[in-house]
Amino acid sequence: MSLTASAALAWLKKLGFEWKEVRKGVYINGHEKPEVVFHRQQCFLSQWKEFAKRIPKWLPSGQIDTTPLLAGQRLLIPVAYNECTFHLNNGVHHRWIHKDKHLICKKSRGQGLMVSDFLLPYHRLEMPESVPLPAILKSRNTEPVPGLRINPRQATEYMKVGKGSWWQGDNLIDHVLNVAIPIFESIFPNAQALVLFAHAISNTTDAFDALGASHMNMDPGGKQPHLREGWYYKSNGVTLHIQKMAFDLNDLSVPESWRGMFKGCKRVLQERGLWPVGGLRHDCKSKKSKKDRGHTSNFCCPRRLLSVQPDFLAQRSQLQEEIEKQRHLCLFFPKFHCELNWIEYRW
Repeated sequence: MSLTASAALAWLKKLGFEWKEVRKGVYINGHEKPEVVFHRQQCFLSQWKEFAKRIPKWLPSGQIDTTPLLAGQRLLIPVAYNECTFHLNNGVHHRWIHKDKHLICKKSRGQGLMVSDFLLPYHRLEMPESVPLPAILKSRNTEPVPGLRINPRQATEYMKVGKGSWWQGDNLIDHVLNVAIPIFESIFPNAQALVLFAHAISNTTDAFDALGASHMNMDPGGKQPHLREGWYYKSNGVTLHIQKMAFDLNDLSVPESWRGMFKGCKRVLQERGLWPVGGLRHDCKSKKSKKDRGHTSNFCCPRRLLSVQPDFLAQRSQLQEEIEKQRHLCLFFPKFHCELNWIEYRW
């Protein structure tokens, strides 16, 4: 006679075991932080409202109910992205634990497998068998992890992580440009993709030459990042001027020792006519003044003054720039709002 499930549960409780959740971390709710609320209301929702006019509705039959579009517009198909890492010692969240004992879990998370995938509103991003496979997808490594084969028609990517091998921003950009977009364009040749990402650091990293004032020096020379050309409007507010962030080698108007060097914050602001008469200190010295004055005044230091200029504010992440070069769109979910990403429910 076999032991029934109800009898097994009764015996576990009688022996002193309890069904408990094994917690591994602390959940922090940051939905109502001021910067999160601002991004949610002013950035994400306002952009989504405009994009929604071009997003079709999927009928129960699987067909797309399109709405009339304006001249020059294309149908907009949302594509959700996320990556998830599965570790050998992740285990289950609930276990039977004796009331007088404590569960000793392994300290190491064990070997990990990272899965990177895209999901359409109705199924995963994959190419139907009736569509010819593009050449760029034929060259994919169909066995990125020993013993694990992938379907070249699916946008899913795998990586064995740990010991210095991790999924980074360059891997994501390669995945988007060389896998996801070719598959999407094969399925929807006349539509435009709206790729949705979590607001994570790895997804919002700038390019190496992006406009950013945080690492610029006060004066020319020294260790400064190589910045792309900036732009600003002259005093009349109409004429657009392109500004190089490094001195020309043949510019005789600057000292010879500066020629070919990257300009500092002071020189960039002087050329724009924004350097005050009394000058500015290089950076806010104390944390208090940096926190208080940095958010209430744009003239607390050269870096702050430069960071609020239109060309610096318009700087986008490298991921967004690369997607828009392919004539598709990119949108980031607000922080702490993983519930908005429908691919999260698939994991």
